[in-house]
Amino acid sequence: MLPNSSANEDSIYRKRVALHNLAILELGSSGEKTVMPLLIAGVVMWTIVHLFPSLAPGARAQLLERLGEGPYKGFFAVDIVIAILLMVFGWRSAV
Repeated sequence: MLPNSSANEDSIYRKRVALHNLAILELGSSGEKTVMPLLIAGVVMWTIVHLFPSLAPGARAQLLERLGEGPYKGFFAVDIVIAILLMVFGWRSAV
């Protein structure tokens, strides 16, 4: 029993600790399966988007020709924002 507490307060405290521990176990087991893929997907997407112009200049030229410079840059920017959000959500979930 906790110092300066009644039996009822002690019971409530023990139930809260048990629920908290259960929540940690559930988050830990599911978190490991969903957190890292978000983080990894963000890093992979960011890397691919940044390396695409260098590694596939022909495909980049075709995409630029088909979309135009403005939409291409917009598409690039949206992809980068999505990649950063995936990394942030993945990292925040892991911490």
